[in-house]
Amino acid sequence: MPSGNTMTGSFSWTPQTSQVGTYPIRFTATDSENLSTSVVVKLIVGIGSPQEGNTGGIPNSQYNWAVAITNIDVDLVGNASVIYRSTNGMAYDVYQSDSVFGGGMSWSRVDANRIANGNIDSSDQNYSGARRYFQVVPAGSAPTTNGVWGVIRPSIVNGWNLLSPPLASDLKFNGAFGENLALGLTGAGTQAGSDQLHGLDGSGNPFVLWINSNDNNRWYESTSPATRTLNPGQGFMIYRQGGQTTLPLIGPVGNTGNSSFTLKSGQWTMFGLSQGKNLTGNPLPGSLSSQPIASFQYDSADVISVLNPNGSWKNYQRFGNNLWLDLQTMQQSSSIQMQPGDGFYYYRQPGSDMAIGF
Repeated sequence: MPSGNTMTGSFSWTPQTSQVGTYPIRFTATDSENLSTSVVVKLIVGIGSPQEGNTGGIPNSQYNWAVAITNIDVDLVGNASVIYRSTNGMAYDVYQSDSVFGGGMSWSRVDANRIANGNIDSSDQNYSGARRYFQVVPAGSAPTTNGVWGVIRPSIVNGWNLLSPPLASDLKFNGAFGENLALGLTGAGTQAGSDQLHGLDGSGNPFVLWINSNDNNRWYESTSPATRTLNPGQGFMIYRQGGQTTLPLIGPVGNTGNSSFTLKSGQWTMFGLSQGKNLTGNPLPGSLSSQPIASFQYDSADVISVLNPNGSWKNYQRFGNNLWLDLQTMQQSSSIQMQPGDGFYYYRQPGSDMAIGF
């Protein structure tokens, strides 16, 4: 409408007591050239006093404008279908970002004013590079860091690769995590011919999984379908028998402080705490039940080992003054960055376990 226009409108509704809840209401203004703009507001219906916490009129996932993404279907050529919970007839915007996750992310709107048809809707998008994040919001709302899902693609070389789950996915080998993990790998009719996953259970005992090409590329342990589920923060190794590849892994961004992982006393543990965010710490961000054991002697200190792409290892020794000593360069550092998908070996000196909250 032209500047200075004084046209006004009104909205009136007298809800019944059975209609207590929260409702998205869209207002649209259209001019003589059939150009329009709209805004969605949140209308809360309560009895006696405002009931900000009541979400009876809109799914819990959309309360406070956080639309719940339920899955992202991906393939190896870069297609991604973003699936989310919706309210029939409501319009949504889909955003994507390739930025490092955080408050300063740069978002691009890739699907605007998409009208939902039912309580589940989807938007066909694509992904490229090492990471891409997606968020769905009611049309006209700005993206935030809530309810974000990602597609993270760790690079896999021929031979050994040390990884961790890059996002807060279901971590089931017979679920979405295992399916997407196998998507970028090569299976075979036998364990010896297949790409393999090597891990340690909670007691430090090794296990090996492989991809059975004779059973729809399902993960197997020995001769039976795998039923294992990784713990949040648990690392693993991939033995790749083909050429270099990437793994398109999906899931919501985590690191909410609700997960924990324990580094066992007197043993090596594979771990990785970064669930969609770059983390910089000791490299143990979050709350610790005890501190890393420091010593000027290698055999008496906690040690971190990182597998380089060329197959060599880079070791860090816990030194004095809360520092880590790079045993290759002999340089000291107060922090080591963890990126989504990075895995580490950690040797915890005998004495006490160390639990990490992340």
